[in-house]
Amino acid sequence: LFNCFSGWRSEAQRVGRLAAVTAKEHQVKEDLACQALQLERLRRQLGNKAEEIVAATADQEDAFKRLTLRAEAAEARERRLETSLAARDVSASRSARMLEQESAIVAFRSWAAISMLRRLETT
Repeated sequence: LFNCFSGWRSEAQRVGRLAAVTAKEHQVKEDLACQALQLERLRRQLGNKAEEIVAATADQEDAFKRLTLRAEAAEARERRLETSLAARDVSASRSARMLEQESAIVAFRSWAAISMLRRLETT
């Protein structure tokens, strides 16, 4: 591009418009420099945004891992509670059977005692 300016300068000098071509050359160089600065600024912004995204993704992955661990712990607690409840149900069932047996024994003894008293009364 800058080689073009030298050709333009030669032509402009030949026709007497060197000042206009030089001014245009400076304007184009300034525009290019400005665009280069804008591109560099955009590149930095893009890099910063990429770093933010990487950090946010890492944070989300960490949060997901923590949630997964919590869910696994909750499932383990639930299994322990289910086991405990099942054991308690078995124990309660045994206790109920024992109470039924004891009630039957008490009822039999009461019946036997009443029967014996009646026999004694009749004799």
